[in-house]
Amino acid sequence: MYRRHVLKNGIRIISERVPHVRSISIGFWVGVGGRDEELCNSGVSHFVEHMCFKGTTTRSARDIAEAIDGVGGQIDAFTTKEYTCYYTRILDKHLSLGIELLGDMLFNSKLDPEDIEREKGVILEEINMYEDSPDDQIHDLFMTALWEGDPLSANILGTSDTVKGMTRETLLQHIHRYYVPENIVIAAAGNVDHEELVKLCERFLEKKVRKRNENTRRIATPCPQIIVKSKPTEQIHILLGVPGLSRNDPAKYCLGVLDNITGGGMSSRLFQRLREDRGLVYNAYSYISMFHDTGYFAIYVGTSFDKAKEVIEIIKEELKSLHVNGVTNLEFKRAKEQLKGTLILNLESTTNRMSRLGLIETFQEELHTPDDIIHKIDSITKDEVLHLSKQLLKENSLAAAVIGSNEKGDEVKRWIE
Repeated sequence: MYRRHVLKNGIRIISERVPHVRSISIGFWVGVGGRDEELCNSGVSHFVEHMCFKGTTTRSARDIAEAIDGVGGQIDAFTTKEYTCYYTRILDKHLSLGIELLGDMLFNSKLDPEDIEREKGVILEEINMYEDSPDDQIHDLFMTALWEGDPLSANILGTSDTVKGMTRETLLQHIHRYYVPENIVIAAAGNVDHEELVKLCERFLEKKVRKRNENTRRIATPCPQIIVKSKPTEQIHILLGVPGLSRNDPAKYCLGVLDNITGGGMSSRLFQRLREDRGLVYNAYSYISMFHDTGYFAIYVGTSFDKAKEVIEIIKEELKSLHVNGVTNLEFKRAKEQLKGTLILNLESTTNRMSRLGLIETFQEELHTPDDIIHKIDSITKDEVLHLSKQLLKENSLAAAVIGSNEKGDEVKRWIE
């Protein structure tokens, strides 16, 4: 199902053939993100991502757009805390164009000073849009509550000051340090022939050579606290959570089961109690975020101030119940089936398949087949879920972020404490 190859310059290639489709999803994964930045250049990974679409030494930004539109394809990119991904989805007969185009963008970006100045305005508007969305902002604020002072807690977009201070030299230094062959993975899924993929990568990319990157990413140490941000909002936005598991932790599927039971769907404990039974919220959910060395498990709710105290009390009750009483047979079975169903449904998309391969190779994890993962989920026991909940859901490990008007936010903080 999966094929792997390493070019002479160190670029890693991994692919999965899905013969019943006519498309191919290709991703160029670069092992750099927000947590690799200094505070003085916060947002540089995201800025570089934007600039790779602004033209190369042989193509203008318009040429890039027309090349993809002309074959009915799609192209995009995103930046995270630990990696940056550039990807395209095209018909299988246009594989050569996809490889050549993405390679040109990553290795030959022009970084025109006028384009850089223009893009500052675009990213500043992106930051403004983010500031207007407290339900998005709350997640970064929570990471500050958990890892204050660590680059892991910084906003991927950067700040207004760091964006305004970006220069061509800053971007070039970042590219030369991290956009090196040993730090790049090419993942492809769909109707792709692995040998053809390798030959194209050899043709367009094997001569690309840059100095090897020295990984200086430091280990994040959690220091849980409660942070309140004053902002005039109709709702109080609350995110509660605890330090979680890393991507390589063998208990991560067990945590997936615990997440589904807690707030991972409409049948979860929190959704049923807070919305269906009490009508206290419109939205309530839990989720997992995992990094190479750490992670967190969090619960989000948005509610009016006069309901916030009851909401917090219910959340605390459910967390205590999980590590004191464990889970029922019915919800345990349902949570495992939900986890398996999500896995299989995601595999119906070639983009999701490509992303799975790209992440596994980027983090150098063991590659398991879907059947392997299903077996791992099936083998989880209720005792393991109980043990994990006791290990993670400790009240003294609780961190929280609150967004609301000043007086109300401080009151909510006291209720959490």
